[in-house]
Amino acid sequence: MKIKTIFLYLIFSLVLFPFSKGWAQLTSGIYSNGLCVAYDSAHQILTGYFEGEAGFDEQTQQPLFSCVFYFEGHGIDSLISIKSYYPFEEKPDTILGTIKIKNAQTFEMKLEEEHGGCWNVSHFAEQANEFKLEENRNWKWISYIIYPDATIYDEPSDKKTVIQKIKKPIVVFVDAIKGDWCFIHFDSKPTTQGWIKKRSLFIPK
Repeated sequence: MKIKTIFLYLIFSLVLFPFSKGWAQLTSGIYSNGLCVAYDSAHQILTGYFEGEAGFDEQTQQPLFSCVFYFEGHGIDSLISIKSYYPFEEKPDTILGTIKIKNAQTFEMKLEEEHGGCWNVSHFAEQANEFKLEENRNWKWISYIIYPDATIYDEPSDKKTVIQKIKKPIVVFVDAIKGDWCFIHFDSKPTTQGWIKKRSLFIPK
């Protein structure tokens, strides 16, 4: 009788409280519309990046509209408050929003207002948009370089071989963390990867 009571209690708990910490583990990766998300389950930190373009100017050979923003949030519930902003500005123009996790591979995002240029690319404020996982990744964070002349090494030591020095703002994807070092990669031709000092990156908290 006691075992039956415990079993019924567990079933009842799952029905009433489906949005537990274990349920809301969003998968890191590339989602629909090219939106990138990383979820650090150890610290319940959510980071993401969106970059999209629309239209084309024949004279300048450049897109007519662009939408770029970074976002971060913290929480273990299915509804996470986020702040979004252009990642490379010293004083970011923050727009708040929410992410509602539907399952490990699907979420909805809504911002309080649109970032500059986004209206002509993809709407984020008009209503909640659903995003589905398209490519799984092992990212811990999505971050960006904040330290001028940041250096990438082939191993986590500044006495090892230098792969590249970064002199411009770029978004990076953090695959692993080892003490004061992060193993990152970022899009280039070919893709560049290596170890960088953690102090060179924006660290979500």
